[in-house]
Amino acid sequence: MSVLRFPDDDPVADLVGVPGIWTDHNCDNDADIARRKAAWVVTDIICYMTPLDFSTYSDEQLRTLAAAIRSELRERRQASRSCIYCHETFAGRAGAQFCSTRCRTSAHRLKANLHNQPNSILGFGYEGKSVDDLIASLHHAGVKTLVDVRMNAISRKKGFSKSALRDALISNGIGYEHFRALGNHRDNREGYAEVGTAAADAARDRFREVLKTETAASALLEVRKLSKGEQIALFCYEHNSAHCHREQVMEALTA
Repeated sequence: MSVLRFPDDDPVADLVGVPGIWTDHNCDNDADIARRKAAWVVTDIICYMTPLDFSTYSDEQLRTLAAAIRSELRERRQASRSCIYCHETFAGRAGAQFCSTRCRTSAHRLKANLHNQPNSILGFGYEGKSVDDLIASLHHAGVKTLVDVRMNAISRKKGFSKSALRDALISNGIGYEHFRALGNHRDNREGYAEVGTAAADAARDRFREVLKTETAASALLEVRKLSKGEQIALFCYEHNSAHCHREQVMEALTA
């Protein structure tokens, strides 16, 4: 194996001026082959969706691309991100969610599996219910884990704050998980009282944007994992899911 080498005045040399870029051909004597090889190795490292053809680039375009790639590599070395599937830290580009192709594929398979078991995630609200009523309903539906999607898992209604509810569920053989990242902000709740109006649509669209954030994406993936092979229930206050943000959480889980 030999490292790519170029004349000092060839701007394509800047594109491969980082450690670890190798090829099985020595390109010293053929600039065109060198450029094609450089295109492939840079494409592989920077993860472009389509290969680049450096033979069509002007010197100025090559210098601009070289600067962009150096910036990208610096960011990858400095950034510490968390994979939303395995939770391992890794260096990656801005917005990267997975540390490897394996984790990305596993996450996509989890999402696809929900289409094959559409009733594996249900929705429950405690409006008008007691804790005993809720537990009875969960048992009747075969729910194994309750997923609390309230931003703040507290309630003036006895038994529905986080600790009390978790203890009651566990003592009755039902698991409890709270995902604050899937909660709806207090100042976005008024629009959910309506359906089909401009205010209603705006509130739901705003919450859909929340679900696109990195923390929400990680929480959604954990919920998919919980739903794999067992019945779970999304939990909030409203009895009617049309007036609750859990409807958008469900959309995101099965989209």
